[in-house]
Amino acid sequence: MPIKARYFVLGYGALELMLALDNNPGDNVAHFAHLGGMIFGYILLKKWQKDREVFY
Repeated sequence: MPIKARYFVLGYGALELMLALDNNPGDNVAHFAHLGGMIFGYILLKKWQKDREVFY
């Protein structure tokens, strides 16, 4: 079943947010770190896109 990466990332971000807010003591994953990485990646991609437009 093919799916666009944009929708997969949005779904994964929503899942990470739900799991981060769910206080499960057996969960050993840094969900807010994943969300922070996603936000940083988005900002970095937008910066690269803006820098690329300057050269063309």
